Parts: sequence; C-alpha cells; structure tokens
Amino acid sequence: MLVAVVAIALAVLLALQGLGMLGTVTADALPAVAATVLSAALVALLVVPGASRAWSARRR
Repeated sequence: MLVAVVAIALAVLLALQGLGMLGTVTADALPAVAATVLSAALVALLVVPGASRAWSARRR
C-alpha cells in the first residue's frame, strides 16, 4: 500500500512539473507534453479501483 501511495505522489509531482514546463512554449515542448501525458496516465491507472481494472481485463 505504501508503494502505491509513493508512486501516486511521484506521478503527481511529475505531472505538475510537466505542466510547469509547458508554460515556456519552445521547440523543446514535446518532452514536457510526453512527461505530462504519461504521468497523468500513471496516476489514472494507480487510482482506478481494482474492480474496474478486473472488469476491463475480462472483456479482452
């Protein structure tokens, strides 16, 4: 459980850092966009209830 909490906290921090990097619009914005999207996806996957993940796994 502690590992999940730490992972969620780190992913949220990475997403916030990515959003902060998006404030400076330059040609180097692609890594910031990728970091933000991947961090947000990680947070979503860690926060979604296990029953929801199990339901989508059965549908395959």
